[in-house]
Amino acid sequence: MMYGWTWNHWPGMGPGWGGLLMLLIWLAAVAGAVVLARWLLRRDNGTANDRALTLLNERYARGEIGRDEYLQKRRDLEA
Repeated sequence: MMYGWTWNHWPGMGPGWGGLLMLLIWLAAVAGAVVLARWLLRRDNGTANDRALTLLNERYARGEIGRDEYLQKRRDLEA
């Protein structure tokens, strides 16, 4: 009898459980990769409206635009 890891039998487990455990490990790895990819894409891709409001706030803070122009543009972006 072989001792150690094989495809169909891991030590301490009955025959056939090794394949099921390997399948669960692969499914967990794929699910982890999908979650990581979605998190990275969501983190890098803020909405265009959020970026526009950020730029508008920066321009107002630097004094490039006046209060009336700022408020009008903000209303346009939030609509």
